[in-house]
Amino acid sequence: MGINMFAQLFLQITFIVLPILIYYSLLRNNAALKKYKMVLTGLLCGLSILLCMSFPISFTTGNMMDLRSIPWVIAFLYGSFPLGILLTIFMFVYRFFIGGMGMYCCVYRLFNLHHWVILVLS
Repeated sequence: MGINMFAQLFLQITFIVLPILIYYSLLRNNAALKKYKMVLTGLLCGLSILLCMSFPISFTTGNMMDLRSIPWVIAFLYGSFPLGILLTIFMFVYRFFIGGMGMYCCVYRLFNLHHWVILVLS
């Protein structure tokens, strides 16, 4: 791994940790925001996903990777199931706007996702 890839990895980690720190600093200092906890979780996890997808880690082989799955899992665990589904749709829509070869994998996942939703709901 070159120094550039370490810098990109550090940037990805910063995009994940910074919204979490903002979340806790806002909730700790403002008790009125506690009733908007779900909205705040959704906005900050969505922002984190957007930034992680916008600035991926580039490998020397031409492949790209990002850490968007970490804030996505945080949204499911600390938010709720509907918030996680909303951010999943947001990820797919933003992936379509980005385009590229990874978009076809995204379409494949989207068509396979409905099988899992039916399995979970039944």
